[in-house]
Amino acid sequence: MATKGVRIRGGQIQIKFKPPGDKKYSYVTLDGWTATPANVQKAAELREQIRLKCKYGTFRWSDYFPNDPRATNRSAGTFHHYAQSWVNNPQNGWTERTSYKWKGILNRIWMPYLSDRQIASISYSLISDTLASVIDEFQQEYNKTPSVSTYNDWLTCLRGTFNQAVKDGAILKHQNPCEQITNKTRPTPLPDPFDNVEANAIIDAFYARESKEHAAYIEFCFYSGVRSPSEPTALLWNEISTRNQEARICRKRTRNGIEQGTKTGESRIIDLNSRTEHALNTMREISGFKKEWVFTQANQNPLINIDPLQLAWKRVLTHLKLRHRPMYNMRHSYASYYLTQGCSPGYLADQMGNSLKEFFRSYARWIEKSDKAKQSKIMRESTPFQEEKGLNGVK
Repeated sequence: MATKGVRIRGGQIQIKFKPPGDKKYSYVTLDGWTATPANVQKAAELREQIRLKCKYGTFRWSDYFPNDPRATNRSAGTFHHYAQSWVNNPQNGWTERTSYKWKGILNRIWMPYLSDRQIASISYSLISDTLASVIDEFQQEYNKTPSVSTYNDWLTCLRGTFNQAVKDGAILKHQNPCEQITNKTRPTPLPDPFDNVEANAIIDAFYARESKEHAAYIEFCFYSGVRSPSEPTALLWNEISTRNQEARICRKRTRNGIEQGTKTGESRIIDLNSRTEHALNTMREISGFKKEWVFTQANQNPLINIDPLQLAWKRVLTHLKLRHRPMYNMRHSYASYYLTQGCSPGYLADQMGNSLKEFFRSYARWIEKSDKAKQSKIMRESTPFQEEKGLNGVK
C-alpha cells in the first residue's frame, strides 16, 4: 500500500509536500481519512494536486487544511495578497492577454518562493537569493540564460506587487526593496542602413523573384519608416487615407496578439509617398478590400508568421551579394535616406514615432553629414563674388 509521498502513522494517512516559502518538506495528517487502500490512492492524488499548486504558487492552507494553524490569517498582508491586488487592479488598463502574461509570471516565478511571506518581511537579500534561484532553474530547464526582456518582465511583476503594498500603506516607500533592483539593459546596436541603391535593388529583386505580398511589404517598410514587423502587420485598410495621403499607425502586433498603441504607447500619422502608395496598390490588387488587414498572405490571411518573409529576405540578399543585415534596418534606411535628401530631424522623428533625443542619438552621424553639406552649400552660395584686387584696391 506504499505510495510516493503518502504514509500511514498511527492508523492515519499523512501526505508529504513542500509548502511555498519553506525549504523543508512537511508531513500533514489528513483528518478523518481512514487508512484504506482506496483512501491511500485518493491521498496520493490529493498530494499531487497540492504539489503542483505549491510549484506554481497557488496553494492555500485554508483551501485544504482549514483547521491547520497555518491557515489562520495567512493571506492578509502577504506577497500573494498584494500580487493579486496588483494584477487585478482595473486602473492598470491591461488587455486580457497582458493580464494573463503577468499572472503566469507571478505563478511560475515568484509565488513558489514568496507567496505566503508577509510583504513587510521580504528583504532585498531575499529577493536577490530568489532571483538567483529562479535564473538557475531557468538555465537548467532551457539550457540558456533568460533574455533581457524576460528578466525585466519578472521584475515588472515584482515591482508592481510592492508598489501596490506601498499604496496600501503596508510598507513605506523607502522600505520598498525593489527600489534597489534595476532592469537589465540591452546593448543598442548602431543603425546599419542600406543605401538607396541597395534598398531599391532589394525591392526590385523581391518583385522579380518573390511573392507580390512580400515585395509590397518590403517596399512599404523601406519608404515609410515603420517598425517592422509589429506596426505594418497590424495596419488596417480603414486607417489608410488615399485622399490625404496619410496612414494612421495606432496598434502593434506582438507575440501576445494585437495591442492598441505603438511601442511608445502613442499613435501617429505618417505621410504616404509614391513608393508607399505603390506598395498599398499592390496589396489592394491582392486583397481587393476583402480583408480588413492591409498586409496579408497569398491566401488573404493576416501576415502573422513572418518566418517565410525572413527566408525570402535572406534569399534576396544572397542573390544580390549584399552584406546580410536584419530587416529592422529598413527603418534605419528610411531615416538615413531622407536626412540626406534634406528632411528635418524633427519631421522624421515625428514620422517614425521617436523622441527628438532618441532620433539625434541614433542618427547623429547622418544628421551631421546632411547638415554639413547643407551649411557648406549655403555658405558658398551666400558669399558674394569678389574680383581679385591688391591691398590698395588696384588690380
